[in-house]
Amino acid sequence: QLPALIAAGVDSINVSLDTLDAAYYAELTGGSLGSVLQALQELQAAGIPFKLNCVPLAENGLSDIRQLLQLAHRYNVPLRFIELMPLDCNVDLKGLSGSEIRSQLEQAGLQLQPDAQRYGNGPASYWRISGYAMPVGFIEPLHNKFCAVCNRVRLTSVGMLKPCLYCNEGMNLKRLLRDGASDADLVKAMQEIIYAKPAGHSFDVKAARFNMSQIGG
Repeated sequence: QLPALIAAGVDSINVSLDTLDAAYYAELTGGSLGSVLQALQELQAAGIPFKLNCVPLAENGLSDIRQLLQLAHRYNVPLRFIELMPLDCNVDLKGLSGSEIRSQLEQAGLQLQPDAQRYGNGPASYWRISGYAMPVGFIEPLHNKFCAVCNRVRLTSVGMLKPCLYCNEGMNLKRLLRDGASDADLVKAMQEIIYAKPAGHSFDVKAARFNMSQIGG
């Protein structure tokens, strides 16, 4: 789909990649690791910037992390570790926090330093790791709750605008469009839901009673 995406104006891509173990990747996603790695080559060849997003799991631990660091280094693209969110669909999985990852890397002999440079306007805190060219980000909704500075909303694949990943509520923009809403109507509806953005998520209180596809992933 890359040529069509470029033609539509897409100028950067986030690629989800939790492991470089092909069998484990297929178990987690039902997809093919080879197709993802081919996509990275095509992105580089087309000159489209991309980031790698990883939800690190304790099961494979440092092995996955080191391999992903090497892959990101090869392409010189940012790698972000996203803390596992407590959803119904992953109750059997154990994630790793940013501090656990950094501790494991330091125990393996790597040196880590906070990176003060800004990379976009997202919630990640970035670090530099000895021997690697790219910045490494950590997004920790539980252990480093960033709701007070969160500037994100999500438009799901079915047209629902949600002010927070955790929210069940949202604004059905697809329905408005199909009912003939004007641009001004859409702006008003978007403002309404954005201004109602909750002060914080409640992942730290209870697991979300839905799976990733229902929050728009």
